[in-house]
Amino acid sequence: MRTLAFWCMALAACGESIEGEDVGPGTLVLHYGSEAPKLAVGAAIDSTSTPGEMLVMFGTNHVDCDTDIENDFPGNGTYLYFSVPKAAGTYASTYTDILKVTSRSLHSNGTSSGNVTIDSVEGRVTGSLTVMTTDDDVGTLSAEGTFDVVRCF
Repeated sequence: MRTLAFWCMALAACGESIEGEDVGPGTLVLHYGSEAPKLAVGAAIDSTSTPGEMLVMFGTNHVDCDTDIENDFPGNGTYLYFSVPKAAGTYASTYTDILKVTSRSLHSNGTSSGNVTIDSVEGRVTGSLTVMTTDDDVGTLSAEGTFDVVRCF
C-alpha cells in the first residue's frame, strides 16, 4: 500500500512538462472565455508568410525557434501570435490570432484589432500587446500586457 501511495504522489508531482523557449519577464495575460491559460513559452522568428516581418508567438506549450505556427500548428495548447515589422514601433490594427488546439479540434480566432508596440528587437524581442475579440462558443477572448521572447532571426 505504501508503495502504491508513493508512486501516485510521485506521478502527480511530475505533471506535464512544458516544451519551448521560456518567456522573459512580462505581464501578458490571455483570457480565453472563462479560462486564463498561462503563456509560458514564446519566440519571434522570420515570418514565412510576410517576408521582412517577424512572427511573434506565445503558447502554453510547444513554441520555440523551430515553430512556425502560421504553417504548422503545434501540439495541444492555447496560442497567440501576430506578425509585425522587425523594428521598434507601434503597430495598430495588427492581425492577431488566438488559437486553441485539442486532440479533437482546432479553434482559431483571428482579428485585426491587435495593438502592438515593439520596444526592442536587439537580443530579445520586447514590447506590449492589447487585443480583444469574441468567440461564438466561449465568449470574450483578450490579451493584454508586456512581453519578452527569444529572438530567432
